[in-house]
Amino acid sequence: MEQLREDVTCSICLNVFSDPVSIECGHNFCRGCLLTHWSEGSVQGHLCPECRAPFSRDRMIPDTRVKNLVEKITKPQQEEPEPQGPGAQPEPGGPVQLVRLDEEENLILDEEALRRCLEQGGVGNSPVCVVSIVGEQRCGKSFLMNYLLRRLRSLDARDGSWMGREDEILEGFEWRADEERVTNGVWAWSQPIWVPTQGRKVAVLLVDTEGSMDIAIEKETSIKLSAFSMLLSSYQILNISNKVNDTDLEYLEMFVRVAEEVGKAYRLEPIQHLDLLVRDWSSSLVLGTDGGKQHLKHVRKKLEARSPCKHPKALEALKRSSSRCYLMPFPGKRITRGSEGRLRDMDEDFRESLRDYVTALVSTAGQHVRLDQHGEMLTGTQLAAKIKNLSDVMKNHRSGFSSPCQMAITFHNQRVLDRASADHAVFLKEKDSLSLRMVDCLTVDPSAMAEQFKEQRRSLLERCREELKEPEEALLTGLEAELTREAETFLETYRKRYQSHTTNQRALARARAAHTQFLQEKDTDSRNPLKCLKVRPGKMAEQFTEWRGDLLGRFWTDMLLREEALGMELEKELMQEKEALLKELEEELMQEAETFLETYRKRFKIFAISVGVAVGGVVLAPVGGGAAAGIAAGAIAAEAAALGIAGAVGIGVGTGAVAGACVGGGVGWGVGKKMAQNNTNRAEGIASQGEEEDSTEELSDMAPLI
Repeated sequence: MEQLREDVTCSICLNVFSDPVSIECGHNFCRGCLLTHWSEGSVQGHLCPECRAPFSRDRMIPDTRVKNLVEKITKPQQEEPEPQGPGAQPEPGGPVQLVRLDEEENLILDEEALRRCLEQGGVGNSPVCVVSIVGEQRCGKSFLMNYLLRRLRSLDARDGSWMGREDEILEGFEWRADEERVTNGVWAWSQPIWVPTQGRKVAVLLVDTEGSMDIAIEKETSIKLSAFSMLLSSYQILNISNKVNDTDLEYLEMFVRVAEEVGKAYRLEPIQHLDLLVRDWSSSLVLGTDGGKQHLKHVRKKLEARSPCKHPKALEALKRSSSRCYLMPFPGKRITRGSEGRLRDMDEDFRESLRDYVTALVSTAGQHVRLDQHGEMLTGTQLAAKIKNLSDVMKNHRSGFSSPCQMAITFHNQRVLDRASADHAVFLKEKDSLSLRMVDCLTVDPSAMAEQFKEQRRSLLERCREELKEPEEALLTGLEAELTREAETFLETYRKRYQSHTTNQRALARARAAHTQFLQEKDTDSRNPLKCLKVRPGKMAEQFTEWRGDLLGRFWTDMLLREEALGMELEKELMQEKEALLKELEEELMQEAETFLETYRKRFKIFAISVGVAVGGVVLAPVGGGAAAGIAAGAIAAEAAALGIAGAVGIGVGTGAVAGACVGGGVGWGVGKKMAQNNTNRAEGIASQGEEEDSTEELSDMAPLI
């Protein structure tokens, strides 16, 4: 089966043949692909895309054998159609109005309809091709869109069967074969159709515009509609009646200028592809792409003959390789006299021309995705955002689209205003970030912050006044109101933050002062041996824990005091700040308590050792004799010196000397005095390095003191 598919694959599009035809050299191609290949033109005439042999359009013959083979291969796939695209909606869709005109001819964007078309069903994250048509009213724009819709819905059809049954009524976009306008504004098909191309799927959206070339509406409205059409489209069709005349060229000139301004404003490729579709052509027998090339050549020659060129932008657009002209004959009297679009009512040459044009367009639609100015593909969501922005600009500058030149000024002025708003947003964010930190916030009181905002506003307005072209006081007034409103909103929040920070700072200062006083009292008591020995270190730690809990409770209560209610969001923010301060204070109190308790344990041991030495000297002297007492007293002094405790050494010295002199005689006196003297000298040297560094070993509350 795979080898058979290769045999029925078009060498141009690399897909299975669609409406296969055979040319003189024997090679087969899709009818639409071959028509597109013709439209590119060649100085050597029409050549076969494979063997480069010359051929004639008249010898392009439908290949029934290949067509039947294609149907056999693709039939199983047609019975179980594959989903069209990521998240595709099963509904067939329908026409929705994206843009309407109100009673004053202001353009109103339906954002919900825009979202349905460009942001749902997987389109939001996918590349899009927007086929848009503009032109004079009642010249068959909606009629053509409906046949494009039929073709897109029947991508697997390999012949002209996609055009429908002979008596099938044409449905889709609303249309009538009379003089009444139907599509007022910009309409789109709500369900984009997925087209496979180059290993991915592209969402194709059809857009129909009415009024952009209507002499009954204001020129400004026409320009606005053209701007919407150009912003949307990646494949633009300019629908023209009979032939390209001066009026059409004048509109094309405006159209191109509008496209360029829209491209500059939104960083888009101005005109990606342009079709001049001439309807009801009767000036020659040559139709389609070939006739279009001749007519386009004539139009360009006519424009170049006049110096200076009356429509330079139009001439520039018509010279591009992405522009082409297609001639379509009169559809027939039955179509124009109240027909419902049935195939049987069309003249045969019109039916063939319509089939060829639609087939060629759809076969290349996936290649015409919407691009930015750097050639990067836009997703449906990105394109929708640009359309919403254009709608906002039109609301803010209702009189700024009277001409392409005025539109350029409008876009420039809007960029100036946008830069000012962006700079003010950065300023706001910076001040908001600073106000979250208590230390930074308390350096600037609310009145000083208000002055900073006032100066920022004055600076931005002055800059805008210098940069705006034809500055409008209304624009500056509107910007000033916007900046003032944002400043007032921030300053109200800033005032509440400042007040909260002030309350927190005062509560923190009171808590720290109370703890400092508590520490001083405990430090003073710990220096008194009698008061110190009454409270063991474990009990002192319990006192600090109890004090810390009480102090943190009072600190939390002090921070919660306030005089006004706060919004929910600000309330949550300030509560988080208070919790952070509470934790910070708790860690600070624990660190200071640990430092004090370490010192307190050493002091307690010192006093306990001193008392023990004194008692030991009294006991050893009368019992052990002079030598024993003297030596014992000296040993006690040595132990104290090893602990780095100068006070204990002094006691040890006194005890050793007195005990040895009174009881032990010369030997005890000498040995005890010498041991005491040596260790006293060593202890004094170590003690000079600070009380906390004296100890060479740690003793717990329960360990023996000596």
